[in-house]
Amino acid sequence: MLNVLKSAPITDEELTLARKRSAGSMVMEMQTAAQQAGRRSQTILNNWPANYWETFPQKIAEVTKDQVQSLMNDFTHPDNAVIVVVAPAAAVRDQLAAFGTVEVLPMPLNRKAPTAPAAGQ
Repeated sequence: MLNVLKSAPITDEELTLARKRSAGSMVMEMQTAAQQAGRRSQTILNNWPANYWETFPQKIAEVTKDQVQSLMNDFTHPDNAVIVVVAPAAAVRDQLAAFGTVEVLPMPLNRKAPTAPAAGQ
C-alpha cells in the first residue's frame, strides 16, 4: 500500500477528506480546558508561534497534492516498515504471516526477569 501511495498521486477527493479530518480533529481535540492546555503546552514545548493553532486550519487548507507526494517519497520507506499488532499471538499469527516474518514478543509481565550477575562479576 505504501508503494501505491508513493507512486500514484492522491485524488482531489482524498485530499479534501484528509484536510477535513485534520482540521476537524484539531477542533474536536480542543473542547475542554485540559485539552486546550495540552495544546498550548505543545506550542510552548515545540517553540511554535503563539497563533499556531489559530492558523492550523488555514495551513491544512493550503496543502497541495504535490506536497503530499513529495512527503510520501521523502519519508516513507516500505522496505523498513514494521507492523505492530497487539493481540493474542495464537489468534493472529497465521493471518499476519502473509505480510512477512512474524516475531512474537511476550507481554512485559510474562517476560522472564533478567538474572543478576554472580557476585564479583
